[in-house]
Amino acid sequence: MTANDTKPAFGNRAVAVFVVLFLAVQILVPIVQLTRPLPTHFGWQMFSVDRPLPRYWVVLDDGTERDIDVYEHIGVRRLDADYHRAFPEYLCRTYPAAVAVRWQWPDRDEMEELRCSR
Repeated sequence: MTANDTKPAFGNRAVAVFVVLFLAVQILVPIVQLTRPLPTHFGWQMFSVDRPLPRYWVVLDDGTERDIDVYEHIGVRRLDADYHRAFPEYLCRTYPAAVAVRWQWPDRDEMEELRCSR
């Protein structure tokens, strides 16, 4: 047996380096993503984080308030989507008699409001 027989060939080393780097990326990227607001892409949480939605009311031009079921409007909820950003304006467009949209987050006492433009 010669000394060359015990040394791994260059191809074996390249494969070993590739496997180690691939595994490092598979571990390090999700660890870094854990430091960002959840859920994040390429993170280990797999979109299991639940973003709470506020309760919504539409104030109609006759002064009455209509309680809104969010799920009637959005259907299947995706946890990576920020529905609240566009939802109050969507409600103003959907309800022609709406003069305002109010909402209250589950963890807050105060109610917020968006006046509908006509």
